[in-house]
Order: sequence, then C-alpha cells, then structure tokens
Amino acid sequence: MGNVHQLPDDDSRCAGKDVKYLSLSIRARSRLATKVYLTFMFCAIWVHREAGCAPCFTRKSSKWKNQSLFPSTPTAVGACENPCKSIPFAAETQSEKEAIASWQGVMRAMANNDADAYASLIADEFTATDTHRDRPYTKSDRLAQIRKQKLALARSVPPELTSPRRFDFGETVMMIAREQRPGARSYFNTRMFVKRGSRWQMLFSFNTRIE
Repeated sequence: MGNVHQLPDDDSRCAGKDVKYLSLSIRARSRLATKVYLTFMFCAIWVHREAGCAPCFTRKSSKWKNQSLFPSTPTAVGACENPCKSIPFAAETQSEKEAIASWQGVMRAMANNDADAYASLIADEFTATDTHRDRPYTKSDRLAQIRKQKLALARSVPPELTSPRRFDFGETVMMIAREQRPGARSYFNTRMFVKRGSRWQMLFSFNTRIE
C-alpha cells in the first residue's frame, strides 16, 4: 500500500547552472496502526548553491509490514521493448544520454537475469525503495534476487516508462519517471545516476505508487 505526492509543475527548484552539489536523505519511520506496522520511507534531495541550500523535492512511500494483507504486484513477463531497447523521449544533453544508456543497461540486466552486467552499473551504496518492501533493497539484495530468479528459470520484465523529467547537474543526473506495469497502477520512480571515472552508475531508486 503506497502513497504518492504528485510531481510539481515548477522544476525551478531543481534546475539551474549555479547548483554546486546535491545532498540526499532517505530515512524510515514506523508506527503501529490496527495491529500492523506502517513504515514510512522518506526521500529528500537538497540543492546547494552559493546563496544557500533549499529542498529540490521530497517523496514519501508507505508500506504495511503485514505482507499477507497487502500482497505485492505480480511480476510481469514477456519481451522487454520499453525501456530495454527504446524509450518515448530523447535525451537533451550528453550527460543525460550517457546516464539513460546506463539505466537501460540496468533494465536489460534485470530482464535477462545478468548479475555481472547489473553489478557494474550500480553504485556500491545503492538503495532501492518501493511500496512492496518494508525496507530499502541494497545492491547485494538485488544481486541475490537476480541470481535466485536465474536459478529458478524465472524472468521479470521492467515496467514501461511513459513519461520522464530529467535534471542534468553535470556528473549527476536525476530522472523522475512515470512507469506502468500491465494491469497495475502507475507509479513515479525517482532515480539518481553519478559518473565515476568513465562509467555512469545508479545511486538510488525510490518509487511511490499513484493512487
């Protein structure tokens, strides 16, 4: 069970050539409600400029810990066209182009259960937060999941990307994507990519389901 905050119409809080660096906070808080625990995951990104720092945006995702009451969305199967091979937009900058190519590599690795390809494109401190888990997934968690699926001869196809917003900060790119699984509600997934050496890696993924 999850919540969503609709994307703001004004992107000016995140945009601008004067951004010096970004800071990120992902934290959890739980409370007891009707005999089950509800865990809130908060994601906040701040932009730091010469004039000071200000929030770029915040997201909140909630999850009931009792999985039997609120089962997760079934995994999609089939061929992965969007986003593995094509996406419904064109990158506007070189950094966007490279970061999005890296992200598509991540999606292909997940669709093909390729743990080695996935590992090279993911930062070691990576976390993935979604409405079907009561804690963030780490890089190790994801690799174990991919290897388990491969042994079981199972596949999962990433959801289709329907519309994105991108923010280019030079060697950091943020993308807020609206995604859609067949037969399920849409959700927003916020991802951040960082360039380390010659390679772009995903730093975090945070999704909130659209009610």
